[in-house]
Amino acid sequence: MECCCTVNIDTYDGGTTLEHDIWIAIALGRGKCYECSRPINVGEPYCREYHEWVDGYYDEDDERPTNGIEKQLIYTCDDCYSLRQVFFSSGWYYGMLWESMQEFIRDCGGELSVPCILQLTKAARDKVLDMVEEEWGEVELCPECGELMENRWSGTRCSNKDCNY
Repeated sequence: MECCCTVNIDTYDGGTTLEHDIWIAIALGRGKCYECSRPINVGEPYCREYHEWVDGYYDEDDERPTNGIEKQLIYTCDDCYSLRQVFFSSGWYYGMLWESMQEFIRDCGGELSVPCILQLTKAARDKVLDMVEEEWGEVELCPECGELMENRWSGTRCSNKDCNY
């Protein structure tokens, strides 16, 4: 069963993937995130993906594509990669991650699973919470531990059971 916070996107575009390799690495040189355009600095973790696919029909018996082979090397920063891992397990379109997340937040009225949000990196969590705030109002983080604050009938309290705030 899928998590209630999985963004479902139909990603079939008619092409055929020939090769897809993915590495989690530490940046040795500067790069740029394909999703958010943020610079990936030396020493930062990032996701590196190599794609090779045929845009259109591919006849496996002929062993040659009927259209040209497309190749692409994609860099994704740790923040965008964490969003992808948590919310986009069923697929995504490269370069549309945050736009798809904004649409998902609108569609669900800003109601996201707290455990899912807490799996994100701090920067990704902050960006998602900004989107949620935009959708339905204030979202608070605990000043003690940085976890989400929950509104209860008796007042606001920290969602972290180990925090006494």
